[in-house]
Amino acid sequence: MLLFAIRLILVFLGGACLGSIANWAIYTFAWNSRPISPWGRVPEGMPPRSGRDRVPIVGWFLLNREAAVFGPRYWWRPLLLEIGTGVALAALYWWEAVRLGLIQGQLGSALVVPPTGAIHWQFFGHAILLGLMLAASFIDIDEKIIPDAITVPGTLLGLLLATLVPISLLPNVMERRAPLDEVPSVGLLLRSGGPALGPNGDKLWMEPATAVAPADWPPNWGTPRTWPALAVGVGCYWLWCFALAPRIWRGSRGPWFALQLIGVRLKREFSRPPMRLLVVSGTVFIVCVWRFDPLNPTLNPTSTDPISPNGQYRIPTSNPFQAPGQVPEIYAYGFRNPYRFSFDSANGDLIVGDVGQNTVEEIDRVVKGGNYGWNTKEGTFTFNSTTGTVIANSPGVPAGLIDPISGPLGTLEYDHQDGISITGGFVYHGTGIPALDGKYVFGDLALTPAPVRIDGRLFYADLQTGQISEFQLPQFSNGKLPDQLTVHGFGLGGDGELYAMVTNTAANGTGGIVYKLVSFVPEPTSGALLSFGILLLNSKRRRRK
Repeated sequence: MLLFAIRLILVFLGGACLGSIANWAIYTFAWNSRPISPWGRVPEGMPPRSGRDRVPIVGWFLLNREAAVFGPRYWWRPLLLEIGTGVALAALYWWEAVRLGLIQGQLGSALVVPPTGAIHWQFFGHAILLGLMLAASFIDIDEKIIPDAITVPGTLLGLLLATLVPISLLPNVMERRAPLDEVPSVGLLLRSGGPALGPNGDKLWMEPATAVAPADWPPNWGTPRTWPALAVGVGCYWLWCFALAPRIWRGSRGPWFALQLIGVRLKREFSRPPMRLLVVSGTVFIVCVWRFDPLNPTLNPTSTDPISPNGQYRIPTSNPFQAPGQVPEIYAYGFRNPYRFSFDSANGDLIVGDVGQNTVEEIDRVVKGGNYGWNTKEGTFTFNSTTGTVIANSPGVPAGLIDPISGPLGTLEYDHQDGISITGGFVYHGTGIPALDGKYVFGDLALTPAPVRIDGRLFYADLQTGQISEFQLPQFSNGKLPDQLTVHGFGLGGDGELYAMVTNTAANGTGGIVYKLVSFVPEPTSGALLSFGILLLNSKRRRRK
């Protein structure tokens, strides 16, 4: 704790020095330069400035003697700027280097940390840019102009930092088997030592953020459907409008008079049609496109459902587990890893694809209060949670557990000879493929699990007969997705047509393809068997479409 406090004090002092440099730039590079900074020339009639006058923060109390030249309390603003810069830099250091605010929302665990050097390079780069921003902003406030002496060196310095130390840019966390050659990156570590791994078992890397970085940044600031997020958006827009308005700091008669003058000028400008229209129309547009959370309790005050303990949503009183000691949010349970669920638009049925542990993937119809068996069962098979293996095919046993959807031709489950991880989809009710109407379209991540997961698959299931069929893909070599693509999700268009999302990058990578399902090849007269080869149990028919 003592070392942390010492670090913050040192950063504060460094921030005060940065503020002193910013003050020098503000008064030196302005169009109407003034020798206010103690590093500038000495005003006529004033005694020479000493080294003590140039000490950040403290020196301004000594330079009060020059008030006769620059006006009373002229030294307040540069003094507050140096104090504020020190406080801001210390807060920035705590947020970036200690709390890891730029990446903590992407890590998913407090046990994962980036290398100390990379984090401090980021902080160093942002501190330099903060000093340039302060100088430019205050010159702009004073004279409504930002001189080339600030913009040109600032741009070149920013480009130099991005070139020599690219990790100093905004960070983005990615999971990759190996770093990309064209992207500078550093590996993340566990606090206990060793490399940090992502959910797919690959290493986690910190890279410079790009326009296509998938992770939210900064964490929670731009989260849709919340009032704070709306305030951030509108506040940024109003700040931009303020920057457009004419305002000049007239400090010769004191800061209070200068603020009053700016206030009168802004009031006049924003009451005129151009600026008034700009502020009002822009604010209305931002509010109209913002997505509010319809579950937020403040948005449905007439609801009789109770508000959750954290105040963020309501809990339906119709949920089945309302007794003392139960969790009222639960609607159904006994799933291992539901990976995508959707509602059938024709009847409202909730269909979910549930990923098994080692053997069975399944499709379930969710009912209120239902227990789907994990980890007593995996699919229709009893499950040994100690060894992670299935034991015997036992549909309907034990009583009270709900098995996967079944029908006269089979059960909607398959083993790891036909895939490794189900990707749930949608019940199709579009008009482009009439033969698929009412069928559940889904996929599997990959057929080959190791050493690299490849060859995703596309299926559809008959929810009435319990039969699974695989799409034929004659447009591709060997009738399978090209380039070892894996299937990660499905989308439903407003017209009811379906889209498959595939990629051959990491699960959280930046590349991928969206395929639209437009037609299919009629099934051959003889179909292949979708068998449980590992289990040697209950084969069922799989036809390729």
